[in-house]
Amino acid sequence: MIFSCFIFLGFIAWIIYSLILSFGAKTRRVGLVSLGISLVLAALILWWADSGAMSEDPPSTEEIVGTWECYYVSAGFLHRAGLDRNDFTSKLIFTDASRVTVEGMPDEEDTVSFSRSWELRRPGSTPAGAWTIEIDSGPRLGPYRLVCRKKLGRMTLQKNVDVIYGYEVLYRRVSDEPEDESHSNHEARTSRG
Repeated sequence: MIFSCFIFLGFIAWIIYSLILSFGAKTRRVGLVSLGISLVLAALILWWADSGAMSEDPPSTEEIVGTWECYYVSAGFLHRAGLDRNDFTSKLIFTDASRVTVEGMPDEEDTVSFSRSWELRRPGSTPAGAWTIEIDSGPRLGPYRLVCRKKLGRMTLQKNVDVIYGYEVLYRRVSDEPEDESHSNHEARTSRG
């Protein structure tokens, strides 16, 4: 926390120094370039720090329906589950009939696969405070939650695997059409009991 405060104060000092330089006749050009760089850097930091959580407008069904693939999974989860990153795949297939087929989704210490119902929850009724897709958990306690995020017009889904260790998995849509479910529709296959 103290380190972050020093960085913030240093950044503010840089902006003030750049402003002072921009008022001098001989240093105006250097000051303006420095100020421009600091403002661009500030914009990038603010964009990077923004999670993109969708807390205002809900995603449409058309934005959700389709095939989603995992593009990031925490290395700590893979290690705990004994999985290799090169062999790990996870897929979500949403249909407009409020059904989802899950293949290899991380869950605590293992992966799960099933086909169940899903629904979109309002930000006020979810722990994340953002639009969230809740998937029926079956015999497991509590639903599976996928937080909807959007940056630069691209929607992603985030699932927290272990909040304590910060393990998460991120999905992006690779097709707006659900795959042929005849080969992927298998019910409640898990490697845990």
